[in-house]
Amino acid sequence: MAHLSWRKHQESFHILVDELTSGVESDARLLSRVQEICKDDQARDQTILGVASPHLAFLEYLFYCAEGPYNPLFQKYAPIIRILFQASIPLTALLNLNAADAIGNMILNKRGRLKFAIADNLELVLLLEWWPRFGLQPVNEREIFDAVCKKSTISYRISSQDPCLLLRLSEVFPSYPDEFLHPGTTREDLIASCSASTPPPSYRRFRRLYHRLLDEGFDIREIIRIEENRVLPMQMRRNTFLSYLVKQLHGETCQICASGSPVTDPLITVHHIVPLVEGGLDTARNMLVVCNTHHQAIHAGEIQVRISDTIEVLSQSDRFLIEPNP
Repeated sequence: MAHLSWRKHQESFHILVDELTSGVESDARLLSRVQEICKDDQARDQTILGVASPHLAFLEYLFYCAEGPYNPLFQKYAPIIRILFQASIPLTALLNLNAADAIGNMILNKRGRLKFAIADNLELVLLLEWWPRFGLQPVNEREIFDAVCKKSTISYRISSQDPCLLLRLSEVFPSYPDEFLHPGTTREDLIASCSASTPPPSYRRFRRLYHRLLDEGFDIREIIRIEENRVLPMQMRRNTFLSYLVKQLHGETCQICASGSPVTDPLITVHHIVPLVEGGLDTARNMLVVCNTHHQAIHAGEIQVRISDTIEVLSQSDRFLIEPNP
């Protein structure tokens, strides 16, 4: 039996979203309008788990376009998703049936048509804040973590300490490291254990999102400003997508190495000049892109970094100034 693909109706769905966003189209007519768009599709009369195929295809389209909470376009599509759930009781029942497992599949990037992209814990928390706003039953991180770990393939990979999976879990579930990591294991250990050709899952998500935003006409400084203005949940102090963007601003090159103290450490990270725990801001201006060797030297006190109008870097053998990020 042929599946009703939203891609066949993408242009008409796009027009419908624009009408809903501008208030031209009546919310009450949404389901009938979707049916009209798909009326000539051979699969229009199918139902999948009790949901009419056209309605499911439109939801798939909305999930695809919204992509995930880090995407600025999420704010455009999320209200339309809410309208669709309000209009379709079967759709709401379908997502409520096993929400934790469904979101777990999003985290693991398992195949499936109803999917948001989830890069890390912040994006998961943002999605979970939206979940009841969609009109769906609330679900929490613990439920999702348990649903992920109950999958037989995942429990096996945890028991065998698969570094790529452990890195993924540590990015999305930083509250439960004792339940999947051996004591003393660090993020750097996991990255080093993964293949050099396999970047961290969040990195792959950030790279796709970054290039999509560039293709849509944003420049990197504009994307950085968007992330700096993002309102984080109360328990969050760090936006890892923002850190990724600052690394791209400097071509993923250590700023200390580039200023005359080169080393050969390929692992590039971001150091907050005024630490977050000391009241430092999670902004591009308070960030310094460094290799792991220089980062360890900073935390060991071998290199001091201070910021005012410029960033001052001091070591026993050198002193130089770096322009802060815009």
